[in-house]
Amino acid sequence: VRTLDAAGYRAFQDDLRKRLADMYIGPAGNNVAVLHHDNEGAPQWFDVILTGAGGAQTTVRFRVGNLYVVGYQMGTTWYEFGKKGDKQWIPNSQFLGFRGDYGALANAAGKKVTEINLNVYGFEAAVKTLATSTKGNERAAALIVVAQLVSEACRFLILSNALSTRINDPAPLNLKQWMLDDLEREWGTYSEILLCYNDFGDKYNFPKPTINQNVIATADELRKILGILLNV
Repeated sequence: VRTLDAAGYRAFQDDLRKRLADMYIGPAGNNVAVLHHDNEGAPQWFDVILTGAGGAQTTVRFRVGNLYVVGYQMGTTWYEFGKKGDKQWIPNSQFLGFRGDYGALANAAGKKVTEINLNVYGFEAAVKTLATSTKGNERAAALIVVAQLVSEACRFLILSNALSTRINDPAPLNLKQWMLDDLEREWGTYSEILLCYNDFGDKYNFPKPTINQNVIATADELRKILGILLNV
């Protein structure tokens, strides 16, 4: 992202989805990308170099098959989620001492996921934190910012669009509770629904999920909400 404004952020997410797509499902004009299958034993990774406040830089490593953040680089040292004795994905890395799920991250940060600022100022501060801080609570909060603005926003078009419109506002930009509950926690479910519909068409009993108190009655509606699917 050259400039973190609305257009630049949306362009970054569009490009990321194209790079990560293994295939597309759905009709022309209303299709959605699908990730490559996740190889659990030997996952593939991709790195994103982020620049924050004062030109501070960090490289964050993500898992190709599910977009999970696995770790990041501070100087020449890699840090990854987990603690001593856990599976180590990045050679010679140091463990952060906490896991990468939102429950563990919020616990380590001492803040709810919905209390974390996701605007440009929150992003720039988060990148500087990852580049310089050795405090676990600061690192955890910063990794929530990265997971939201890169991974979650890639998974959901509705999320990247909503975040982009307010990313430059001076007021804090917080995730709404329904976005966490109805979108992020259900990504695997929605992916499975759309892939099943793609395979079986109208023979498939579409389950009509509820998102932000709105019933999503068709696959066409659901595809418009998603940015990229888990290949389940």
